[in-house]
Amino acid sequence: MTEVKEPEVKSEVKPEVKEPEVKSEAETQAIINEVVKEVLENKKESNSDIFVTEDDTFSVKVEFYKDGPECVVKGIHEKYDPTDKDVDVRSIDIDLKYPSQGDVSLIMDSSSYRSLENMEISDVMKLESIRLSLLLRTWSLDQDTSRLGELAPEIVQGILNEVRNEIGMKGII
Repeated sequence: MTEVKEPEVKSEVKPEVKEPEVKSEAETQAIINEVVKEVLENKKESNSDIFVTEDDTFSVKVEFYKDGPECVVKGIHEKYDPTDKDVDVRSIDIDLKYPSQGDVSLIMDSSSYRSLENMEISDVMKLESIRLSLLLRTWSLDQDTSRLGELAPEIVQGILNEVRNEIGMKGII
């Protein structure tokens, strides 16, 4: 019988491991500062919340009742008294978009006045009406919002009053 010899195992060669270079604390801080500076220079802020979109809306509600042919509107007429048992108080809910700079430009372009000093109350009211028609999105009426100009003037005045209470003069000045 022949004897089988096991192969000879040579000793393993271990790779040479280099010790990491140790930097001083000042050198390490300088590297960190350089990386941070580079990141900050390349970073741009999105600030996406500063853009006014169609999702940026608010709602107003106008309450009124009919007294003969007249609409008696809460906040407009002193004689508004919803406690009278003979009145049928109704309301209109209206959704509007907050004005963006583009909306402000459109509103102001509709005016012949370029400075506030020359404007009269009637001019401001005209701009408020333009703002309303531009920013109106939906309402609780079963009619299209394009019929805004057909509403009773007291109702429109009530809407303008509620919008003014909600956003002041934004979009006009």
